[in-house]
Amino acid sequence: MNRYGRKIPVLLGALALVFAGAASAQKIAGSEIRIGVVTPVTGQGADTGKREAIGAQAAPSISGRELSVGASDVQQYLDGSFPRTQDALGGLIALTMSHPQLSLPAGERLNLGMDVALATAGGNPSKLGTVKLSSGLRYDAQTQGFHLQQPSVDDFTPANQGGRLDSRTRGLLNAWLSDYAQREPIYKLDPAVAGLLGALQVQSAQVKNGKLVVTFNQNLGNLVPAGVLGK
Repeated sequence: MNRYGRKIPVLLGALALVFAGAASAQKIAGSEIRIGVVTPVTGQGADTGKREAIGAQAAPSISGRELSVGASDVQQYLDGSFPRTQDALGGLIALTMSHPQLSLPAGERLNLGMDVALATAGGNPSKLGTVKLSSGLRYDAQTQGFHLQQPSVDDFTPANQGGRLDSRTRGLLNAWLSDYAQREPIYKLDPAVAGLLGALQVQSAQVKNGKLVVTFNQNLGNLVPAGVLGK
């Protein structure tokens, strides 16, 4: 039997539960669903939102070898990048993450909350609850953006009383988070700004004083023309 054959009974049960209503969504969360390879679903609306977020974002600030971005600018970028829907099992299951809420507490990790919804076989998504995660930070010169680094699910608030995030559903979320952290930035620098930094080496990326901060190997003030970045 192939790997999909073992999942057919689970998927049929999940389909019945989705159409039973919101309370049944929690039962889907407890079903054995293996995500496998995750493929993002994009559309014109999502792409337009991303372009608007990038176009409206404020310029980052520089100080010596550091470039920093404030929490409000990162939140604005995230608002334009979500919701995000990921398919699994050839489209039989779709996981949608929406309403991201960023916070940058003291320490080296950021906090990010998101609503989680699940749909099967092209049906309407049913909200499972709100997930809260923490993550380190990295800067990727290729994507010209800040990415999550080793994100972890720290808390889950179910949409319905009595719901819970079991180990199998947590595995589904972790698979999505790993894919998102690898490919998608939580904040992308404007290409005009990033182009000035392309020849520099990144030494570190961290959360510092309520900002995302990347440290390069050279003083940015000597390389960036006056007026290009906020100071």
